[in-house]
Amino acid sequence: MPCRRTVAPLVALALLPLAVAGTASAQVARFELGRRLQAFEELWERVDDAARARATPELVAATTAFFGLRLSAAAQRLDMALFALQAAAPASDEQAWFASLSCVPSRRFLDPAVDELTVRVQRLYDDDDDRVLPKGVRVRLALTAQGRNAVVAEVSLDAAETGVVLPVGDLGEGVFTLTCGVSTAERKLGEIAQPVVCAQGLAQRLAALTPITPTPATADDHDTATLRYLERLLAPAARGHTAETDLPYLALLRDAEAIVRARADGTSFVATAPRGERWLCLALGNRRLPVRIHAPAAGELPASRPLLLLLHGAGGSENMFFDTYGAGTYVARARERGWIVASPRSAGEAAADLVDALAAIYPVDRAKVYMVGHSMGAMQAIGVATGEAAPKFAAVAALGGGGRIARRADLTGRRFYVATGDQDFARAGARSLHDALERAKANVTWKEHVDTEHLGIVQRAAGDVFAWIENIGAAK
Repeated sequence: MPCRRTVAPLVALALLPLAVAGTASAQVARFELGRRLQAFEELWERVDDAARARATPELVAATTAFFGLRLSAAAQRLDMALFALQAAAPASDEQAWFASLSCVPSRRFLDPAVDELTVRVQRLYDDDDDRVLPKGVRVRLALTAQGRNAVVAEVSLDAAETGVVLPVGDLGEGVFTLTCGVSTAERKLGEIAQPVVCAQGLAQRLAALTPITPTPATADDHDTATLRYLERLLAPAARGHTAETDLPYLALLRDAEAIVRARADGTSFVATAPRGERWLCLALGNRRLPVRIHAPAAGELPASRPLLLLLHGAGGSENMFFDTYGAGTYVARARERGWIVASPRSAGEAAADLVDALAAIYPVDRAKVYMVGHSMGAMQAIGVATGEAAPKFAAVAALGGGGRIARRADLTGRRFYVATGDQDFARAGARSLHDALERAKANVTWKEHVDTEHLGIVQRAAGDVFAWIENIGAAK
Protein backbone atom coordinates (compact mmCIF):
# COMPACT_ATOMS: atom_id res chain seq x y z
CA MET A 1 0.00 0.00 0.00
CA PRO A 2 1.41 3.47 -0.84
CA CYS A 3 2.67 5.43 2.11
CA ARG A 4 2.07 9.12 2.73
CA ARG A 5 4.52 10.92 4.98
CA THR A 6 3.44 14.43 5.86
CA VAL A 7 5.94 16.87 7.25
CA ALA A 8 3.77 18.89 9.55
CA PRO A 9 5.72 21.04 12.02
CA LEU A 10 8.34 18.65 13.31
CA VAL A 11 11.15 18.88 15.76
CA ALA A 12 14.23 16.96 16.73
CA LEU A 13 14.10 14.22 19.30
CA ALA A 14 14.73 15.12 22.91
CA LEU A 15 17.51 12.58 23.00
CA LEU A 16 19.40 14.10 20.08
CA PRO A 17 22.35 16.05 21.52
CA LEU A 18 22.59 19.68 20.47
CA ALA A 19 26.25 19.17 19.57
CA VAL A 20 25.29 17.57 16.26
CA ALA A 21 23.03 20.41 15.17
CA GLY A 22 25.65 22.85 13.91
CA THR A 23 26.20 21.63 10.33
CA ALA A 24 23.78 21.75 7.42
CA SER A 25 23.77 17.96 7.04
CA ALA A 26 23.20 17.51 10.76
CA GLN A 27 20.26 19.93 10.67
CA VAL A 28 18.69 17.98 7.80
CA ALA A 29 19.17 14.78 9.80
CA ARG A 30 17.69 16.47 12.87
CA PHE A 31 14.68 17.53 10.83
CA GLU A 32 14.28 14.07 9.31
CA LEU A 33 14.46 12.36 12.70
CA GLY A 34 11.69 14.60 13.95
CA ARG A 35 9.56 13.87 10.89
CA ARG A 36 9.93 10.14 11.42
CA LEU A 37 9.19 10.46 15.12
CA GLN A 38 5.93 12.29 14.53
CA ALA A 39 4.80 9.71 11.96
CA PHE A 40 5.54 6.98 14.50
CA GLU A 41 3.69 8.78 17.30
CA GLU A 42 0.63 9.47 15.17
CA LEU A 43 0.30 5.78 14.29
CA TRP A 44 1.08 4.67 17.86
CA GLU A 45 -2.13 6.37 19.01
CA ARG A 46 -4.21 4.21 16.66
CA VAL A 47 -2.80 0.70 17.25
CA ASP A 48 -3.20 -1.87 20.00
CA ASP A 49 -0.74 -2.85 22.73
CA ALA A 50 0.50 -5.85 20.76
CA ALA A 51 1.66 -3.57 17.95
CA ARG A 52 3.29 -1.21 20.45
CA ALA A 53 5.15 -4.12 22.03
CA ARG A 54 6.46 -5.14 18.59
CA ALA A 55 7.82 -1.66 18.01
CA THR A 56 9.51 -1.19 21.39
CA PRO A 57 12.77 -3.06 20.60
CA GLU A 58 13.31 -0.92 17.51
CA LEU A 59 12.59 2.22 19.50
CA VAL A 60 15.11 1.16 22.14
CA ALA A 61 17.67 0.61 19.36
CA ALA A 62 16.90 4.05 17.96
CA THR A 63 17.54 5.58 21.39
CA THR A 64 20.95 3.89 21.53
CA ALA A 65 21.77 5.22 18.06
CA PHE A 66 20.80 8.76 19.10
CA PHE A 67 23.21 8.71 22.01
CA GLY A 68 25.94 7.37 19.74
CA LEU A 69 25.31 10.24 17.29
CA ARG A 70 24.60 7.69 14.52
CA LEU A 71 21.79 9.73 13.05
CA SER A 72 21.14 7.77 9.87
CA ALA A 73 21.02 4.54 11.90
CA ALA A 74 18.58 6.22 14.29
CA ALA A 75 16.36 7.22 11.36
CA GLN A 76 16.44 3.68 9.99
CA ARG A 77 15.47 2.21 13.36
CA LEU A 78 12.58 4.65 13.65
CA ASP A 79 11.38 3.56 10.23
CA MET A 80 11.58 -0.08 11.32
CA ALA A 81 9.62 0.80 14.46
CA LEU A 82 6.94 2.37 12.26
CA PHE A 83 6.74 -0.78 10.13
CA ALA A 84 6.45 -2.87 13.31
CA LEU A 85 3.44 -0.79 14.34
CA GLN A 86 1.83 -1.39 10.95
CA ALA A 87 2.27 -5.18 10.73
CA ALA A 88 4.04 -8.16 12.23
CA ALA A 89 5.58 -9.02 8.84
CA PRO A 90 8.83 -7.30 7.83
CA ALA A 91 8.69 -4.45 5.35
CA SER A 92 9.30 -5.30 1.70
CA ASP A 93 12.50 -4.09 0.08
CA GLU A 94 10.56 -1.48 -1.87
CA GLN A 95 8.82 -0.18 1.26
CA ALA A 96 12.08 0.00 3.17
CA TRP A 97 13.82 1.74 0.26
CA PHE A 98 11.08 4.38 0.03
CA ALA A 99 11.22 4.92 3.79
CA SER A 100 14.92 5.74 3.47
CA LEU A 101 14.26 8.74 1.20
CA SER A 102 14.26 12.37 2.14
CA CYS A 103 12.99 15.27 0.07
CA VAL A 104 15.09 18.37 0.78
CA PRO A 105 14.19 21.78 -0.69
CA SER A 106 17.06 24.24 -0.95
CA ARG A 107 14.83 26.76 0.82
CA ARG A 108 11.67 26.44 2.86
CA PHE A 109 11.26 30.22 3.09
CA LEU A 110 11.85 32.27 -0.05
CA ASP A 111 10.96 35.21 -2.24
CA PRO A 112 9.70 33.59 -5.46
CA ALA A 113 10.61 36.68 -7.49
CA VAL A 114 14.35 36.37 -6.80
CA ASP A 115 15.09 32.98 -5.21
CA GLU A 116 15.62 29.64 -6.93
CA LEU A 117 14.09 26.47 -5.49
CA THR A 118 16.01 23.25 -5.98
CA VAL A 119 14.61 20.04 -4.52
CA ARG A 120 16.89 17.08 -3.82
CA VAL A 121 15.53 13.57 -3.43
CA GLN A 122 18.13 11.50 -1.63
CA ARG A 123 18.63 8.67 0.82
CA LEU A 124 19.18 9.36 4.49
CA TYR A 125 20.51 5.97 5.53
CA ASP A 126 24.20 5.05 5.54
CA ASP A 127 25.74 3.87 2.27
CA ASP A 128 26.20 0.35 3.64
CA ASP A 129 22.44 -0.29 3.58
CA ASP A 130 22.14 -3.10 1.04
CA ARG A 131 18.76 -2.25 -0.51
CA VAL A 132 19.22 -1.23 -4.14
CA LEU A 133 17.31 1.33 -6.16
CA PRO A 134 14.17 -0.31 -7.60
CA LYS A 135 13.91 -0.30 -11.39
CA GLY A 136 11.99 2.39 -13.22
CA VAL A 137 11.59 4.79 -10.31
CA ARG A 138 10.04 8.15 -11.12
CA VAL A 139 9.65 11.19 -8.91
CA ARG A 140 6.81 13.68 -9.29
CA LEU A 141 7.31 17.00 -7.55
CA ALA A 142 4.41 19.41 -7.16
CA LEU A 143 3.84 22.73 -5.43
CA THR A 144 0.18 23.21 -4.57
CA ALA A 145 -1.98 25.75 -2.80
CA GLN A 146 -5.62 25.23 -1.83
CA GLY A 147 -5.65 21.93 -3.69
CA ARG A 148 -4.47 23.39 -7.01
CA ASN A 149 -1.14 22.61 -8.65
CA ALA A 150 1.04 25.66 -9.15
CA VAL A 151 4.24 23.92 -10.29
CA VAL A 152 4.77 20.32 -11.40
CA ALA A 153 7.91 18.48 -12.51
CA GLU A 154 8.52 14.76 -13.13
CA VAL A 155 11.90 13.05 -13.49
CA SER A 156 13.42 9.57 -13.46
CA LEU A 157 15.45 8.58 -10.44
CA ASP A 158 18.33 6.54 -11.82
CA ALA A 159 20.93 7.29 -9.15
CA ALA A 160 21.18 7.50 -5.38
CA GLU A 161 19.86 11.06 -5.51
CA THR A 162 18.60 13.67 -7.91
CA GLY A 163 18.07 17.41 -7.88
CA VAL A 164 15.29 19.28 -9.67
CA VAL A 165 14.95 23.05 -10.12
CA LEU A 166 11.32 24.14 -9.81
CA PRO A 167 10.17 27.35 -11.54
CA VAL A 168 8.63 29.48 -8.79
CA GLY A 169 8.82 32.98 -10.27
CA ASP A 170 5.07 33.25 -10.76
CA LEU A 171 4.13 32.15 -7.25
CA GLY A 172 2.62 34.78 -5.03
CA GLU A 173 2.85 35.13 -1.26
CA GLY A 174 1.53 32.21 0.76
CA VAL A 175 2.12 28.73 2.10
CA PHE A 176 2.50 26.04 -0.57
CA THR A 177 2.67 22.28 -0.14
CA LEU A 178 5.66 20.58 -1.75
CA THR A 179 4.72 16.99 -2.55
CA CYS A 180 7.25 14.39 -3.63
CA GLY A 181 5.51 11.34 -5.07
CA VAL A 182 7.63 8.25 -5.80
CA SER A 183 6.53 5.35 -7.99
CA THR A 184 7.75 2.48 -10.12
CA ALA A 185 6.24 1.28 -13.38
CA GLU A 186 4.08 -1.13 -11.36
CA ARG A 187 2.97 0.84 -8.34
CA LYS A 188 3.05 4.05 -6.33
CA LEU A 189 5.44 3.71 -3.41
CA GLY A 190 4.31 6.77 -1.51
CA GLU A 191 4.71 10.51 -1.15
CA ILE A 192 6.35 13.01 1.16
CA ALA A 193 4.68 16.38 1.76
CA GLN A 194 5.95 19.52 3.45
CA PRO A 195 5.29 23.27 3.35
CA VAL A 196 7.29 25.84 1.39
CA VAL A 197 6.59 29.45 2.39
CA CYS A 198 6.77 32.34 -0.08
CA ALA A 199 7.04 35.98 0.98
CA GLN A 200 7.14 38.86 -1.48
CA GLY A 201 9.95 41.37 -0.94
CA LEU A 202 11.49 39.09 1.66
CA ALA A 203 14.97 40.62 1.78
CA GLN A 204 13.62 44.15 2.14
CA ARG A 205 11.15 43.10 4.83
CA LEU A 206 13.86 41.39 6.85
CA ALA A 207 16.11 44.43 6.51
CA ALA A 208 13.31 46.64 7.83
CA LEU A 209 13.38 44.72 11.12
CA THR A 210 16.94 45.84 11.87
CA PRO A 211 16.17 49.33 13.27
CA ILE A 212 14.50 47.76 16.31
CA THR A 213 17.84 46.40 17.51
CA PRO A 214 17.73 47.14 21.24
CA THR A 215 18.94 50.40 22.68
CA PRO A 216 19.87 50.77 26.37
CA ALA A 217 16.36 52.05 27.04
CA THR A 218 14.63 49.05 25.47
CA ALA A 219 17.10 46.22 26.12
CA ASP A 220 15.03 44.53 28.80
CA ASP A 221 11.54 44.44 27.35
CA HIS A 222 9.69 41.43 25.95
CA ASP A 223 9.08 43.06 22.54
CA THR A 224 12.77 43.61 21.82
CA ALA A 225 13.66 40.12 23.02
CA THR A 226 10.90 38.60 20.89
CA LEU A 227 11.89 40.53 17.79
CA ARG A 228 15.51 39.44 18.06
CA TYR A 229 14.35 35.84 18.57
CA LEU A 230 12.12 36.00 15.49
CA GLU A 231 14.97 37.46 13.44
CA ARG A 232 17.14 34.51 14.46
CA LEU A 233 14.45 32.16 13.15
CA LEU A 234 13.68 34.05 9.95
CA ALA A 235 17.05 35.20 8.61
CA PRO A 236 18.77 31.77 8.49
CA ALA A 237 15.68 30.24 6.86
CA ALA A 238 15.78 32.90 4.15
CA ARG A 239 19.40 31.88 3.47
CA GLY A 240 18.40 28.23 3.03
CA HIS A 241 19.11 26.91 6.53
CA THR A 242 17.05 23.88 7.53
CA ALA A 243 15.46 24.50 10.91
CA GLU A 244 14.57 21.71 13.30
CA THR A 245 10.90 22.16 12.45
CA ASP A 246 8.66 23.50 9.70
CA LEU A 247 8.04 26.89 11.25
CA PRO A 248 5.17 29.13 10.06
CA TYR A 249 7.61 31.64 8.62
CA LEU A 250 5.03 34.00 7.13
CA ALA A 251 3.19 34.28 10.45
CA LEU A 252 6.49 34.85 12.27
CA LEU A 253 7.47 37.57 9.80
CA ARG A 254 4.14 39.31 10.25
CA ASP A 255 4.49 39.15 14.05
CA ALA A 256 7.97 40.70 13.75
CA GLU A 257 6.55 43.48 11.57
CA ALA A 258 3.76 44.03 14.12
CA ILE A 259 6.39 44.51 16.84
CA VAL A 260 8.14 47.17 14.73
CA ARG A 261 4.84 48.97 14.15
CA ALA A 262 3.94 48.81 17.84
CA ARG A 263 7.32 50.23 18.77
CA ALA A 264 6.85 53.09 16.32
CA ASP A 265 3.45 53.80 17.91
CA GLY A 266 4.87 53.69 21.42
CA THR A 267 2.90 50.54 22.29
CA SER A 268 3.75 46.88 22.97
CA PHE A 269 2.91 43.83 20.85
CA VAL A 270 3.54 41.29 23.64
CA ALA A 271 1.51 43.28 26.16
CA THR A 272 -1.57 42.80 23.99
CA ALA A 273 -1.42 39.10 25.00
CA PRO A 274 -1.39 37.74 21.43
CA ARG A 275 -3.70 34.73 21.17
CA GLY A 276 -3.42 31.50 19.28
CA GLU A 277 -0.02 29.91 18.81
CA ARG A 278 2.94 32.27 19.17
CA TRP A 279 6.73 32.18 19.42
CA LEU A 280 7.77 34.72 22.06
CA CYS A 281 10.95 35.50 23.95
CA LEU A 282 10.49 36.88 27.44
CA ALA A 283 12.98 39.08 29.25
CA LEU A 284 13.44 37.57 32.73
CA GLY A 285 16.02 39.71 34.47
CA ASN A 286 19.30 39.10 32.66
CA ARG A 287 17.94 36.07 30.80
CA ARG A 288 16.06 35.92 27.49
CA LEU A 289 13.84 32.83 27.40
CA PRO A 290 12.28 31.61 24.13
CA VAL A 291 8.76 30.27 24.72
CA ARG A 292 6.28 28.69 22.35
CA ILE A 293 2.81 29.37 23.66
CA HIS A 294 -0.83 28.81 22.85
CA ALA A 295 -3.45 31.05 24.42
CA PRO A 296 -7.22 30.71 23.89
CA ALA A 297 -9.11 33.46 22.11
CA ALA A 298 -9.90 36.52 24.18
CA GLY A 299 -13.42 36.97 25.50
CA GLU A 300 -14.08 33.30 26.16
CA LEU A 301 -15.13 32.32 29.68
CA PRO A 302 -13.72 31.79 32.22
CA ALA A 303 -11.68 34.95 32.45
CA SER A 304 -8.76 33.25 34.20
CA ARG A 305 -7.37 29.96 32.95
CA PRO A 306 -5.08 27.18 34.11
CA LEU A 307 -1.49 27.36 32.90
CA LEU A 308 0.40 24.25 31.80
CA LEU A 309 4.19 24.49 31.56
CA LEU A 310 5.94 21.80 29.51
CA LEU A 311 9.68 21.25 30.01
CA HIS A 312 11.48 19.26 27.30
CA GLY A 313 14.38 16.84 27.58
CA ALA A 314 18.06 17.33 26.70
CA GLY A 315 18.65 18.37 23.10
CA GLY A 316 15.06 19.50 22.62
CA SER A 317 13.64 22.98 22.37
CA GLU A 318 10.49 25.01 22.83
CA ASN A 319 9.05 23.14 19.82
CA MET A 320 9.38 19.64 21.25
CA PHE A 321 6.12 19.32 23.20
CA PHE A 322 4.15 21.11 20.50
CA ASP A 323 5.21 18.87 17.64
CA THR A 324 6.28 15.51 19.06
CA TYR A 325 6.01 13.82 22.48
CA GLY A 326 2.91 12.08 21.15
CA ALA A 327 2.59 14.29 18.05
CA GLY A 328 1.76 17.28 20.25
CA THR A 329 -0.82 15.49 22.39
CA TYR A 330 -0.11 17.51 25.57
CA VAL A 331 -0.73 20.80 23.77
CA ALA A 332 -3.82 19.41 22.01
CA ARG A 333 -5.29 18.17 25.30
CA ALA A 334 -4.61 21.50 27.00
CA ARG A 335 -6.18 23.42 24.12
CA GLU A 336 -9.31 21.24 24.29
CA ARG A 337 -9.66 22.29 27.92
CA GLY A 338 -9.17 25.98 27.18
CA TRP A 339 -5.89 26.17 29.10
CA ILE A 340 -2.92 28.40 28.42
CA VAL A 341 0.01 26.18 27.50
CA ALA A 342 3.67 27.22 27.25
CA SER A 343 6.88 25.37 26.53
CA PRO A 344 10.15 27.23 27.17
CA ARG A 345 13.61 26.36 25.91
CA SER A 346 15.72 24.83 28.71
CA ALA A 347 13.99 26.86 31.39
CA GLY A 348 15.67 25.39 34.48
CA GLU A 349 15.15 27.59 37.54
CA ALA A 350 13.68 30.30 35.29
CA ALA A 351 10.43 28.28 35.16
CA ALA A 352 9.28 30.03 38.32
CA ASP A 353 9.98 33.50 36.88
CA LEU A 354 8.26 32.44 33.68
CA VAL A 355 5.03 31.83 35.59
CA ASP A 356 5.12 35.39 36.90
CA ALA A 357 5.91 36.84 33.46
CA LEU A 358 3.10 34.94 31.76
CA ALA A 359 0.64 35.87 34.50
CA ALA A 360 1.46 39.54 33.88
CA ILE A 361 0.51 39.12 30.20
CA TYR A 362 -2.22 36.46 30.14
CA PRO A 363 -5.18 35.73 32.47
CA VAL A 364 -3.48 32.91 34.41
CA ASP A 365 -5.33 31.26 37.29
CA ARG A 366 -2.47 31.28 39.82
CA ALA A 367 -4.11 28.48 41.81
CA LYS A 368 -4.00 26.18 38.76
CA VAL A 369 -0.45 26.25 37.46
CA TYR A 370 0.73 22.78 36.43
CA MET A 371 4.11 21.59 35.18
CA VAL A 372 5.12 18.49 33.20
CA GLY A 373 8.75 17.64 32.47
CA HIS A 374 10.49 14.83 30.59
CA SER A 375 14.00 13.51 31.30
CA MET A 376 16.15 16.61 31.86
CA GLY A 377 12.93 18.62 31.97
CA ALA A 378 11.66 16.33 34.73
CA MET A 379 14.76 17.04 36.77
CA GLN A 380 14.34 20.78 36.19
CA ALA A 381 10.67 20.64 37.18
CA ILE A 382 11.48 18.77 40.39
CA GLY A 383 14.26 21.23 41.22
CA VAL A 384 11.93 24.21 40.88
CA ALA A 385 8.87 22.61 42.49
CA THR A 386 10.71 21.40 45.60
CA GLY A 387 12.49 24.68 46.31
CA GLU A 388 11.40 28.16 47.30
CA ALA A 389 9.12 28.43 44.26
CA ALA A 390 7.11 25.33 45.20
CA PRO A 391 3.95 27.29 46.16
CA LYS A 392 3.62 28.56 42.58
CA PHE A 393 2.77 25.08 41.28
CA ALA A 394 -0.39 23.15 42.05
CA ALA A 395 0.97 19.88 40.66
CA VAL A 396 4.08 18.57 38.89
CA ALA A 397 4.53 15.48 36.70
CA ALA A 398 8.01 14.02 36.17
CA LEU A 399 8.24 11.58 33.24
CA GLY A 400 11.30 9.45 32.54
CA GLY A 401 13.52 11.37 34.91
CA GLY A 402 14.69 11.74 38.48
CA GLY A 403 15.83 14.73 40.47
CA ARG A 404 17.39 15.75 43.74
CA ILE A 405 15.42 16.76 46.80
CA ALA A 406 16.88 18.43 49.85
CA ARG A 407 17.40 15.84 52.58
CA ARG A 408 15.20 17.65 55.08
CA ALA A 409 12.65 18.95 52.60
CA ASP A 410 9.08 19.10 53.86
CA LEU A 411 6.70 18.75 50.92
CA THR A 412 3.70 17.77 52.97
CA GLY A 413 0.62 17.57 50.80
CA ARG A 414 2.32 18.79 47.62
CA ARG A 415 1.24 16.79 44.58
CA PHE A 416 3.60 14.95 42.25
CA TYR A 417 3.16 12.35 39.53
CA VAL A 418 6.18 10.18 38.63
CA ALA A 419 6.08 7.80 35.67
CA THR A 420 8.60 5.60 33.89
CA GLY A 421 8.69 2.67 31.51
CA ASP A 422 9.82 -0.85 32.27
CA GLN A 423 12.44 -0.45 29.52
CA ASP A 424 13.40 3.12 30.37
CA PHE A 425 17.11 3.53 31.17
CA ALA A 426 16.04 6.26 33.65
CA ARG A 427 13.76 3.86 35.53
CA ALA A 428 16.01 3.63 38.61
CA GLY A 429 16.26 7.42 38.86
CA ALA A 430 12.50 7.80 38.60
CA ARG A 431 11.99 5.19 41.32
CA SER A 432 14.48 6.97 43.58
CA LEU A 433 12.65 10.24 42.99
CA HIS A 434 9.35 8.67 43.99
CA ASP A 435 10.88 7.30 47.20
CA ALA A 436 12.46 10.64 48.06
CA LEU A 437 9.15 12.46 47.54
CA GLU A 438 7.42 10.00 49.84
CA ARG A 439 10.06 10.57 52.53
CA ALA A 440 9.42 14.32 52.15
CA LYS A 441 5.69 13.59 52.84
CA ALA A 442 4.55 14.66 49.36
CA ASN A 443 1.34 13.32 47.89
CA VAL A 444 2.97 11.31 45.09
CA THR A 445 1.45 9.04 42.46
CA TRP A 446 3.65 6.38 40.81
CA LYS A 447 3.11 4.57 37.51
CA GLU A 448 5.35 2.16 35.61
CA HIS A 449 4.23 1.34 32.07
CA VAL A 450 5.01 -1.96 30.33
CA ASP A 451 6.69 -2.15 26.90
CA THR A 452 7.71 1.48 27.25
CA GLU A 453 11.15 3.06 26.91
CA HIS A 454 12.56 6.50 27.66
CA LEU A 455 11.03 8.49 24.83
CA GLY A 456 7.69 6.69 24.66
CA ILE A 457 6.89 7.29 28.33
CA VAL A 458 5.73 10.84 27.56
CA GLN A 459 3.07 9.72 25.09
CA ARG A 460 2.13 6.63 27.10
CA ALA A 461 1.49 8.66 30.26
CA ALA A 462 -0.49 11.51 28.67
CA GLY A 463 -3.99 10.28 29.46
CA ASP A 464 -3.12 9.48 33.07
CA VAL A 465 -1.35 12.82 33.58
CA PHE A 466 -4.35 14.86 32.43
CA ALA A 467 -6.82 12.80 34.44
CA TRP A 468 -4.61 13.28 37.51
CA ILE A 469 -4.35 17.05 36.95
CA GLU A 470 -8.09 17.42 36.43
CA ASN A 471 -8.82 15.56 39.66
CA ILE A 472 -6.56 18.01 41.49
CA GLY A 473 -8.14 21.01 39.79
CA ALA A 474 -11.66 19.80 40.62
CA ALA A 475 -10.73 19.64 44.29
CA LYS A 476 -9.71 23.30 44.45
